[in-house]
Amino acid sequence: MKKLFLLVALLACAGASAQDVNLLKNANFQEMGPNGFPVHWRSASPDTQLKAADDSITLFATDDKAATITQALSLESDVPHVFSYQIKADAPTEAQAYIETVVTLPDGKKKWVNSGAKRFNVETSWNEYKVTFSIPDNPSSCYLALRSVSGTPVTFKNVNIRAARIRKQWGGYWNLEGLADSPDNGLLVPGGKEAQLLKLPVEPGKTYRISYTAQGMGATGQDYPFHEITSLVTPKVTGAYSFNDVTNSPQPKNHTFTVPKDADFKTVNIAFTPKTAGKVLFTDFTFQEVIPDATAEWQFHLTEPFYRDTIYASQDTGRVAGELIADPTAVKAKVTIDGLGSTEITLTQGQGSFAFKAEQLAIGRYPVTCNVYDAKGAVLKQFTLTLAKVPANSVEVIAKPNGYFYINGKPFFPVTQWNIAFSSPEVYYYSAKNGINSCFYSVGNNKEKVMADLDKAHTYGLKLILPTGVAGSNAPEIMARYRERITKTFTPEIRNHPAVLGYFLVDEPLWGGRPSEPIRASYEFFKEFDPYHPCWINAAPRNENPELRPYAAACDIWGADIYPYPYPNTHSGIDDKGLTSVGKYCLRMSETTYGRKPTWMALQGFAWASLNRETPVEKHQYPDDTVMRFMAMDAMLNKCTGYGLWGTQYIRTPSFYDTIHKTTSELHKLSRLFVDGAQQEDISTDNQDVRVAVIKHQAETYLFILNLTDQPTEAHFNAGVGQRKLTVFADNSALQPANGQLTLPLEPFQVIVCGTAALPPPIYELPKANQEFDQLGNPFPGLIEAEAEKYRNTKFYRGDASWIWDKALVKAAGSLCLIAKTFEVKTPGKKAFLKIAVDDFSKIYVNGKLVGETDAWSLMKKIDITAALTPGENIIMVRAEDSGSLPCGLLAELEIDEKTVLKSDGSWLAKPIQAKDPMPEANKNSLSTFQPVIVITPYGGGAWGTRVVAQQ
Repeated sequence: MKKLFLLVALLACAGASAQDVNLLKNANFQEMGPNGFPVHWRSASPDTQLKAADDSITLFATDDKAATITQALSLESDVPHVFSYQIKADAPTEAQAYIETVVTLPDGKKKWVNSGAKRFNVETSWNEYKVTFSIPDNPSSCYLALRSVSGTPVTFKNVNIRAARIRKQWGGYWNLEGLADSPDNGLLVPGGKEAQLLKLPVEPGKTYRISYTAQGMGATGQDYPFHEITSLVTPKVTGAYSFNDVTNSPQPKNHTFTVPKDADFKTVNIAFTPKTAGKVLFTDFTFQEVIPDATAEWQFHLTEPFYRDTIYASQDTGRVAGELIADPTAVKAKVTIDGLGSTEITLTQGQGSFAFKAEQLAIGRYPVTCNVYDAKGAVLKQFTLTLAKVPANSVEVIAKPNGYFYINGKPFFPVTQWNIAFSSPEVYYYSAKNGINSCFYSVGNNKEKVMADLDKAHTYGLKLILPTGVAGSNAPEIMARYRERITKTFTPEIRNHPAVLGYFLVDEPLWGGRPSEPIRASYEFFKEFDPYHPCWINAAPRNENPELRPYAAACDIWGADIYPYPYPNTHSGIDDKGLTSVGKYCLRMSETTYGRKPTWMALQGFAWASLNRETPVEKHQYPDDTVMRFMAMDAMLNKCTGYGLWGTQYIRTPSFYDTIHKTTSELHKLSRLFVDGAQQEDISTDNQDVRVAVIKHQAETYLFILNLTDQPTEAHFNAGVGQRKLTVFADNSALQPANGQLTLPLEPFQVIVCGTAALPPPIYELPKANQEFDQLGNPFPGLIEAEAEKYRNTKFYRGDASWIWDKALVKAAGSLCLIAKTFEVKTPGKKAFLKIAVDDFSKIYVNGKLVGETDAWSLMKKIDITAALTPGENIIMVRAEDSGSLPCGLLAELEIDEKTVLKSDGSWLAKPIQAKDPMPEANKNSLSTFQPVIVITPYGGGAWGTRVVAQQ
């Protein structure tokens, strides 16, 4: 004990840690024995010769014989150590430097375990090597070997074995080697390196989840803007590999795995690896056993009414019916509906249905419970929901079991362009003319403008999806503020406008780390607030169905985005990284809701490289006509009921709009097939790479023949139409079966759509011809060129200002506030420029004078404010508005005489305002009601990343 104490004391005095101590004896080879051999070292090759000098040792031998020395080691087993050294040779040759452990097995046999034993080439200049290793339990012996393989003089120096830097946790430990910059509560891992959690105790047959927060740091080094991370569990478990990605904002992530019941191991290792450039900060790790819920997949839902558990006047069948789907352990259930009574169900193999007469049910909301019992009468599970009955409304958007919405009884086939940039009348017209019938619209604070915009959209047949945001918490005070904001923003005039299709609650909430409970509370509020318009949530192409279902339960429309071109593309989180991942994600999203909700997908409307303005336009890879068409058909034939395009605001090549419009125009023509037709079982072919999907409409048959690969191929199949001719709608050619059989050559990703009759008329109409706009032609080339001109003289912002906003409004979509800063000017007349970007819109005042406006978060405008400045105190005041979709933020720098004198930070002030509020006077007294802003993130973080460009 005294010796140990003395050692610790000496280490403390020397400023060293136990991890810095060299565990080798005579590591500098200075202590020589009487036989001229270094003490504690021995020769392991009979021809070994050596020379020790300058804290190094040179090994050599004659006649191409090996020269080897070893040292016996006494190291703690199952904890990592680091072996490092420097080496050079007199001439290029081979060497070895390794740790070898001998283990005696239960049967008495010996097993040799080594680290770094492979031969490697040695050059004539010094090179450094390092290897991390652990020795197994109960070794019979362990030693270090240094060797010149062929006797050429090889010199070793700075030979060192030390305890690795570790952090113990959950009975295992983190290997911190190479992660020197990691904080005490986390791990900072450079791209390409690993954070290893080793020797984590587990038990056979159990399921575990490791959860953590990940945050990207810096640029990713690729067009794909997210930091890619993987986690791998070894030895072999179920769910061993997980792929994820993260922005420069903190996002919760997790990895769930199951240890096999017959596992012969008691610990696992988990490696976390950022795959892209930059770094990833991992924090807030938790590790816990997951107790499986045997009832998790049980379902209880209403079939009448089918949609939203709501009885609409136009859909009232006079009864309430439903079904329970459990497993055979459930033998009985009792369903109770306030106002209608109770009924018991005897279940068959865990399944049963029920019905109540409800002709006299009054307008209102009625709690519904379903208790499920086993054979002994014990409650296995309780389901609850709320049945609503609502009065008739001027606009009712209602989904039916086919997955499509009906607007006042008329079917609607959504072809949605998420962002119709340059939203002028001619752009609306041109988009609608090419089959696009819906888009997003953010409701601002100017209600007159909003109503005019709604009228404009309605003129061209466009339906609008209104982003709403969700409450940041389901705490009563937060929900109260959320309800107040929604009620003020979405007035009855807006809600009942014929252009309004529904609401968009939140994008990618699980991937973004948002809890499901506040989202569900926001949705439940909307069901009461506006029972006549649906709510939409879009998921990221990540996570598994059990994790996604709480979010899918909080909306009426469910889907995901997937952008797989160019392929293979890691935007897909499944094994399929190609174009066919689109259809697979459609099926997954449908499965998430058990096929009971419309599945609306967001497909690729951009080039990945176009997200980065530093990438030249000629390097942008857009999907071509064939790829766009294939992804659309792959989606629609895999239970997708809503086609959408995201990212069109990033298009820099006008001709890509032509590609988009070819696909959207064809979808318009096919719309009645998808809505009114009945999709059948696929026709089998002799080629697994070819799919033949079948849709029946009335008495006619329509085939969709897809080459699922990027290679030319051929397929032979029975078309199922006898000798009837099939018309190919793309070119009006004909396919004539021979004895009912077809043999078709297919180009890569080709899709042939053909049928036994002409296509039925589309489900929706295009806008009436507008001679003025038709004469103007395609508006996009000119608009894209004008947009590019704004960015012509710009460079990426690389400053250190922060994104700020009013603290009370930072989580409120559609907020409006004033943000202000005072500053002194001693010598007016010197050139002064305010550089500013606002997400989304702003008007900038200096000393009460309007000096400029902004309309894009990605462009930091450079505004000359020299003429507005006065000697002494000056005030910048920004009227900043979020368009209705979070995040919101302001980023700014003030430059006077070519020097940055202030930047947006926590010293700025803010206050919420209403649209009708006038600008206050520009004096210090007017700031008395302002409060300090919240700093959302330093530049580089958040959803904005490092993508802001600044005018020069």
